[in-house]
Amino acid sequence: MIKEIGVRKKELHIGLDIGTRLIKGAEVLSEGNRRTLTKFHFVEIDFPFNREKIAAGLKSFLKDFQPSVKDVNISLSAPSAIVRFINMPKMKKEDLNNSLRFEAEKYIPFNINEVLIDASILEENLEEKNQMRVLLAAAKKDVVNSRIDMLKENGLSVAVIDIDSFACFNAFCNSFDPSAVQQAQGRPAESRAERGEQNRGPAGPGSPRSPGEPSAAAQDKSPEENGTRRAGLENNRLDESKSTALLNIGYSQTNIIISRGKLPFFTRDMQIGGKDIARTISKGLGIEEKEADKFIFDPKDKGPQVYESAKIVLSSLVDETRLSFGYYENQFGRGVDEIYISGGVARLGGILDYFEESFGIRPRNWNPFSKFKIGPGLDAKLLELIQPQFAVCAGLAIR
Repeated sequence: MIKEIGVRKKELHIGLDIGTRLIKGAEVLSEGNRRTLTKFHFVEIDFPFNREKIAAGLKSFLKDFQPSVKDVNISLSAPSAIVRFINMPKMKKEDLNNSLRFEAEKYIPFNINEVLIDASILEENLEEKNQMRVLLAAAKKDVVNSRIDMLKENGLSVAVIDIDSFACFNAFCNSFDPSAVQQAQGRPAESRAERGEQNRGPAGPGSPRSPGEPSAAAQDKSPEENGTRRAGLENNRLDESKSTALLNIGYSQTNIIISRGKLPFFTRDMQIGGKDIARTISKGLGIEEKEADKFIFDPKDKGPQVYESAKIVLSSLVDETRLSFGYYENQFGRGVDEIYISGGVARLGGILDYFEESFGIRPRNWNPFSKFKIGPGLDAKLLELIQPQFAVCAGLAIR
């Protein structure tokens, strides 16, 4: 499920993130150690969210996105998929595969006959003699098959099935990978609008605006003015001496991974996200929930009311995150040193301040496309705005 990022020649890969609120896609061309983002696109899923609405959203997405290849990489998350870190006696990979089913029954809270399982060896020389640390992942067959069938109906096949949190982690590691060729001087490509050309959107004519996309004035602010620091542009590599918490705060849930360098040690999916904030905003402002989530990104003249509503949910998120940090510290004897956030809720005004007040650590935003060249004709300004929501997509596209 997680792998060291390799180098491929002239290969196209598509990361397709089918979420609860948005369907997002990124097409990436790999040439040696250079990666070019050739397409990106997103569509909203209509309320109320169900399989039929997701299927309709996928058709609409593909009509505009026009993928260049038919194989796509997708991911799943809780409650349909889970991950466990386990210690096992040292053995070869083929022996691990043979014993996987038996070992999985000890750790997976599903009927073993109803899941697909996979594992990766993370560390082979633990302090405990003859022990290795293994990442075990399981996904429900019915959910996997349903997703595959939906894609087949649209002429696509699945090349890779990953876990949301690890796809995000893959993108995060890539943004610090010194072997990846970074954009010139770490700056995003010039947008078509800045070149005086007509803005056609990310994937061609008629590309939709992101839900609640900020006003032109907000878009014109620098990343620093919007409270974002592009971590992948500021550092060349991850500090393996520090414990780093990566939070991807999406619409329906928050994925968390705590790592040291490129080695993950803890992961959890928390069922708290943008939908909960939208509900509190809906009640606070007396508007429909399907409109309320737009205020997460663009509060217009209601910033204070939106933030006060959001704080109710952020308080719960902080409490659950603190429990995760505490578990990690108890297990490994060290606390979290750094926090990075992504996902749609990472665009919420005031979230960095709230986390800093709660943990004493200033979270950082990071750009999953910081080491990508932005292809010609793409709207780099729009990409810069919405990139926190494309972390899973970017990670899938470099598998």
